[in-house]
Amino acid sequence: MAGAGWLMPRVAWARDIGETCKQSSLRQASALARINKPTDLGVSHQHLKDHGHPEVRAMYKGLEAFAKRLEAVNEEDWRENKQVRTYLENISERLNSGMHDSLATAPSNRLAQKMKRVVQRYPTAQSRVDKGDEYYKELEEALALTDVGQEVLKCYQSDARHPLLVKGPMGRLIVGAELSSNEKMSLDMVPAQTTEDESKQYATFLRFDFNEDPVGALLGLAHELSHGCDFSQQMPELTVAAHQVRRVGQSFRHQMGEYVMTQKMLEHVEEKSADLDRTQTGKFVKGQQEGNRSPAAVEIRNFKKALEESRDKMEVIAKEYILARREYDQLRAISELRAYRQSTLVARELAEAFPDLVCRTHTVSLMYGPRVATWAEVQAELEEQLRQGTFLEYMVADYVSSKHYEGDSFYDQKDGKVIEPVHLTANFVKRLGSHRLPEVTFSSPAAAPTATSTSSSSASVPK
Repeated sequence: MAGAGWLMPRVAWARDIGETCKQSSLRQASALARINKPTDLGVSHQHLKDHGHPEVRAMYKGLEAFAKRLEAVNEEDWRENKQVRTYLENISERLNSGMHDSLATAPSNRLAQKMKRVVQRYPTAQSRVDKGDEYYKELEEALALTDVGQEVLKCYQSDARHPLLVKGPMGRLIVGAELSSNEKMSLDMVPAQTTEDESKQYATFLRFDFNEDPVGALLGLAHELSHGCDFSQQMPELTVAAHQVRRVGQSFRHQMGEYVMTQKMLEHVEEKSADLDRTQTGKFVKGQQEGNRSPAAVEIRNFKKALEESRDKMEVIAKEYILARREYDQLRAISELRAYRQSTLVARELAEAFPDLVCRTHTVSLMYGPRVATWAEVQAELEEQLRQGTFLEYMVADYVSSKHYEGDSFYDQKDGKVIEPVHLTANFVKRLGSHRLPEVTFSSPAAAPTATSTSSSSASVPK
């Protein structure tokens, strides 16, 4: 039963991040420059131009010059350029370094004390890589100090697993440099290594980004482990859909291999027959007159028939794959909404426990960027979309543009172009409405509900 038994957090913090961090001079989402082309990077980071630290000012000048060079070469996928992310991460790390040095004494609650320790022990990406296992363990311990995180961990680490999954995570930790430039962390269902039980074909695989600051890592961990909980027990249809996509995909690749082999055999037989015709000109006239009944002609006909049958099978499997992929994409989108809400609640708990850490820590926002911003600014921008009821459509569009989902899984398209650019397909909205999602409430007035906002409002941390 979809969404049955979904854990609901004991505490759903109602206070917005903007309310908690109102003393931190947050930039409002409406005032932030839109980033549509490389040179917008310079415009959107102009607040760093006159920063008090000379190193930050120099890094801003470097970013501005790099953005101009990038625009000059007219690179269409400039957002995927890892140098862009590296420039921004270097700026973010430098800003955080200065902030952490002057970080106020942590409040006396356990979560604040734990996160102050994590920030001090692992201030740089290299320090986090050097002690990766310890760092990850400390983040899990910090997550367990939040009401929402405790429930996510309990679900993810439970012995209750989907029948297709081996017990526990397979996930290995890898450095952020190995991730693509448009993602920070991810959790996927992947083929399992050899197990005694052949029915358990998959395990969950966590890719962890050591480049992310501890605040972002904590929120990202809550987000990804929520996906792992969905795969293991909370959304059994998600695991089945993932298996179906892989099964049908393998079947299609097998059928394509058979088609290519048959085509090569046909070409070989036709070539041999043509060579024979050239060498036997004028001979065996009677045999040539009966060419349609010759062994070569019969063999060619058989191969052509087999080729046609193989092509027909491929078309059938291709249609089956499109439907399976659509099912999987839509279920993944629901899991994303759930994970975004969970991590938003964790962000609110952390902000309540240790305001300075969330209000002043910088990150590289990819969904709303690429841009260097404080976590409070990122959350405030996302929460504004929650209040307006526009986050669902924005998230789907972002995931489609970054190739995480296929466009036709959500939109009506023709010749590769979206016919309905802002409307999700009716079956997805209906499916979404059948799932219970963690509740996120607001301390500021909400916008009037839209067609999709009543069931889809959500918030976000890194993908």
